[in-house]
Amino acid sequence: MTPQRREHLYHQYVLSIINDSAVYRRIKECIDQCNGREFSGINRVEVSKIASSLGETMPDAEGRAYIAYMVWVYHGGTPQRLLDSLGEGHVLRPHLHALRKDLELQSAPQPASQPEPQEDQPVNNTTPAFETKHFVFGMDVANMTPGQLLEAIKKIENEIAELKLVKSKSEFIKKRIAELDGMLTKVVEVLDAK
Repeated sequence: MTPQRREHLYHQYVLSIINDSAVYRRIKECIDQCNGREFSGINRVEVSKIASSLGETMPDAEGRAYIAYMVWVYHGGTPQRLLDSLGEGHVLRPHLHALRKDLELQSAPQPASQPEPQEDQPVNNTTPAFETKHFVFGMDVANMTPGQLLEAIKKIENEIAELKLVKSKSEFIKKRIAELDGMLTKVVEVLDAK
């Protein structure tokens, strides 16, 4: 199986689990109670059911860790709480730890630094009285190169394409696609203005 196919399949597992209302309640309870072991068990059972229905083999520990991580974070859990609640000897723990580091490095937005207001400064008449800044994947578009904007466009288009491949009808997916289409339009406008 190609890495792209595997990643696509893992996204399907995540979407199936987060859109199952019966599973949602149980998973949310585990996250609220910080019960990573029970969450992991529920996640494993659901992944097994989905794999069986698709005629696929059960994902390996690394794949299950990715699916668990995405479901946990989607439902409001923090990665550190998941790691802490699993305990040291859990089979997914080393994969989750590595995955957390990889994802944080890939998508860590750089916080926008705000200068401290100074009381003695006169109002600057050469700058706008009010301005709105736009950020794409954590980067101020004013500082992005056309190449970076093109990469952002490709990333958004790929996410839209992956969501459109989901055969299940889901309001969440429809809303997410609409949200991504809006973002895509804005990023293209910024690129065209450069």
